[in-house]
Amino acid sequence: MSREMLPHSEESIAIRAIGIIRRRALVAMAVFATVVAAAVAFALYLPDLYKAHATVIVERPLAESVVRPTVDSGLESRLYVIQQTILSRDRLSELVNRFHLYPELRKKGSFEDVLNQAREDIQWKPNGPEQVNGRNKTVTFNLSYIADNPEMAAEVTNAVAGFYIASNGQMRTSEAKSASQFMRQQVDDASAQVNLAETKLRSFVAANQSQLPQAAAVNAVTYTRLGDDLRRVRDDQQRARDALNRAEEAMTEATGVAAGAAGRTTASALGVEPSKEMKDLNERLDKARTELTAMTLKGWADAHPEVRSARDRIASLEREVDAQAERDLAAYQAAKVEEQRALATGNKAEVARVMPRSQRSVESYKEDLERLQKREAEIVAEMNGLLARFDGAPGVQNEYVLLQRDYQAAKDNFDQVQRRYEDAKLAEGVETSGQGERFRVLEAAIPPEGPSAPNRLRLIIMGLLLALAAGGAAVVAAEQLDTSFHTIDDLREFTAIPVLATIPQIGRAPRRGYLRLVLGTISAVAAIVLVGTLSAYLATGNETLVRLLQRAG
Repeated sequence: MSREMLPHSEESIAIRAIGIIRRRALVAMAVFATVVAAAVAFALYLPDLYKAHATVIVERPLAESVVRPTVDSGLESRLYVIQQTILSRDRLSELVNRFHLYPELRKKGSFEDVLNQAREDIQWKPNGPEQVNGRNKTVTFNLSYIADNPEMAAEVTNAVAGFYIASNGQMRTSEAKSASQFMRQQVDDASAQVNLAETKLRSFVAANQSQLPQAAAVNAVTYTRLGDDLRRVRDDQQRARDALNRAEEAMTEATGVAAGAAGRTTASALGVEPSKEMKDLNERLDKARTELTAMTLKGWADAHPEVRSARDRIASLEREVDAQAERDLAAYQAAKVEEQRALATGNKAEVARVMPRSQRSVESYKEDLERLQKREAEIVAEMNGLLARFDGAPGVQNEYVLLQRDYQAAKDNFDQVQRRYEDAKLAEGVETSGQGERFRVLEAAIPPEGPSAPNRLRLIIMGLLLALAAGGAAVVAAEQLDTSFHTIDDLREFTAIPVLATIPQIGRAPRRGYLRLVLGTISAVAAIVLVGTLSAYLATGNETLVRLLQRAG
């Protein structure tokens, strides 16, 4: 009969499982007890670690809208910088030596291991309200430190919190002072640029004053005045030439009359010699014109009261000059009539008196003509100079505009930098006086009432679960390794030969079985004690293992 056609046992799976457990109860209990003993010893003999907490609040006595800070407002980045500073080798070395931390680790390992352990034990966590954009703005932050002594944990935590407060104040004060010094240098540079631009502008104005935009009106007035003077001088020259011609004709005529009168001396005085009144009027007129020219060069407008008064005074003097000229001409004509009368009567004395005067008049006319010609040349030269200025004025004015723009840009930059420097000084004063953003210990660290690690109850529960799993695994392994038949179904499954009958056990079990049970029990107890002892030895003083378990959760 094939193996597949053998009848199956009606024994249920549950009954078979109970049978296996009854057969392997000693193995399961031994493994379970061993694992439980190891877990309990491990949990009970692990050293205690204490974790102290301190809360630091971020205060802002003055809002940023009142005083614009020059310090970086990134609080989170500054906290990370302070954290890294605390975790630096020099700072941690000072902290370890100050509180004599990790004496056992310093004996067993290197100082670098001590520093690494300190970096792991010092922790901080920022807290803040949730913002609209999803980011947290730090309002408070928690500091903690793990140690094997509660008082030491609190002291180190408070020391770290104090370092945070001091470092934040030093960083903000240092940044504010650096910003103020930087802006002071910027102000000096901007001031130098303003002085340089102003010097260039002044030098250019001094060298090209007559061609600047503000001098254009004065130059135009001057050119007009020179044109008027040129016309007046040319008219005076024409009058002087006419008078000279008349004087020469009169003198020639007088010379001929004197020769016809048998050598008698004649005195013709056709030329008009300026009278004292005329000279005074001319001096006053020249002075008034000079004053008007000075006012025009100063840039005074035509509507200025003094300019109008000067022009009225010049017009009045010119009318007086014309009237005096008419009076002098009348006197000259009367003198000429008297001279001709003297020549007609043959009055030698009168001829002698008049003749030298006519000569002097001719010479004075010549001198006046030369003076007027010289004055004409001067006026023409001045007008040519003004025309040259007019031609070069556009280029000069463009350069002047560029220099003015550079000066204004430098001045605007200086004003802006000056305002920023004043803001920096104000911010420096705020940071120095402690009115800026600062840290304050809201809750100082106190010695914790109980250890934060290890979680012994959790370890024991995990040990119980592991013991159950280990006992089950041991039972399964023992069943797999045992090749004997325990039930009729096992035998039927193994062979195709029919099983005719089963014979139950008759009498008591042999003593050898009891002895085996006693020896197994003693061995299990010994294994439990040994494993528990080794577990306790491994856990005793093993702070590193406690920290690993704490980080693992």
